[in-house]
Amino acid sequence: MSPSAVKEGITYHNGKGEKRTVILIGNRVGKDGELYYKKEHDTGWYLMTLLGFARWAKGEVSGKESQSMNEVIKRDQYGYKIYPLLDGSEVLFAEEDKVLFHRDSPEDTAFTTDPETVYEALLDLIDSLQQQVAQLQEMSKLHNSGAKQLVQDLHTLRVDRDKLQEQLEERDRKIERLTNELGE
Repeated sequence: MSPSAVKEGITYHNGKGEKRTVILIGNRVGKDGELYYKKEHDTGWYLMTLLGFARWAKGEVSGKESQSMNEVIKRDQYGYKIYPLLDGSEVLFAEEDKVLFHRDSPEDTAFTTDPETVYEALLDLIDSLQQQVAQLQEMSKLHNSGAKQLVQDLHTLRVDRDKLQEQLEERDRKIERLTNELGE
């Protein structure tokens, strides 16, 4: 199922006896977003990624295996999103009020802050993440090119094996023919 096909108010089945009703989809970024759902016999709302829900609905993963938004986006006891920075401090974001907080460590108290005071730290984090993404993309390219070469090598080896098999069969036929001629 495509994430874009998931709609609010619809109950989905994963083909394994589980049902979930989509309550709300928000904070969309590209094909992904936050999705709140209810389980069949439960009144609680649960949070997961839109992509994870689509994979669950296709039956690709179980509910436990599909990545929960709670694992992707850390939150504090008030539900504020937590963004760890490279220096060990954290920026917290209250979505409803659009307020930023900052704290020096997870154990410290968070204080409201002017967004300009954390821009440099956020940009450093973005730079770091972009470098990590670039490294992962490069590793993926190397992996894919290596896999492609292995497939090509395997094909070449199979062709060579088939030729050798034909040569052996021809040799066996020739030996049998010569043996028959000598026996006559």
